Amino acid sequence: MTKSCILLLLALAEATFGTIEKRICGPLSRECNADEGRHQVMLSQFPDNDIHCGGTLIKPRWVLTAEHCNEHNLVVLVGRDLDVAVTRTIKSWRILNEHDIMLLKLRRRIRLHSRLPNRQNCVTPNIGAVVRIYGWQNAHIRHNNLMDPYFAGRLRCGEMDVVACANPYENGVTFCAFRNGIDGNEGDSGSGLIANNRLHGIQVYGHHHFGAEETHFIDLCHRQYIDWIYRTVEND
Repeated sequence: MTKSCILLLLALAEATFGTIEKRICGPLSRECNADEGRHQVMLSQFPDNDIHCGGTLIKPRWVLTAEHCNEHNLVVLVGRDLDVAVTRTIKSWRILNEHDIMLLKLRRRIRLHSRLPNRQNCVTPNIGAVVRIYGWQNAHIRHNNLMDPYFAGRLRCGEMDVVACANPYENGVTFCAFRNGIDGNEGDSGSGLIANNRLHGIQVYGHHHFGAEETHFIDLCHRQYIDWIYRTVEND
């Protein structure tokens, strides 16, 4: 067997059995532009700066995220790049019992924040609607489509289509989104979903295998959720 054939076989074996080092394809693979996702924050455990969730600023002192992101010594990092992110401490938090939704109140105000849906006429995005998602995670995709998430360092953007949920989410009322070549990543729970320039969802669940099924988002237009959010933050 010639040397070139041996090298070719070794390369094929590595591609078959090892980790394929590639970025998730599609719009999610791009870094956000300067004017995108300025309301997104990172959640970390002080002092490690190990990013394990995202969140969305909805008022100068309030961050909306997923309840399962709650950890000891939790802090909020504000900025599009971890190297220049500013740490903000949390004064208090609010949890809606038995639902995967949480509000964090910061000790200091931050000017940038997202627009919530209108409380009186909030409407869940329709099936087929194009929605915008955000996150700091990327992933290596193994040969069996298993995702190995890693922190990308800078905020990433992508678009998905609202689809029917194949299965219910046990810790809250959700709607789902999916698009070939884009997927929700472990570590991006709590990150926001924007529809019609307003925050409509919180990422809470996605499959560990790339493209295997839809990603779940807490439905902020569910009456219990939107009323709870407004009641909690309206006097701040």
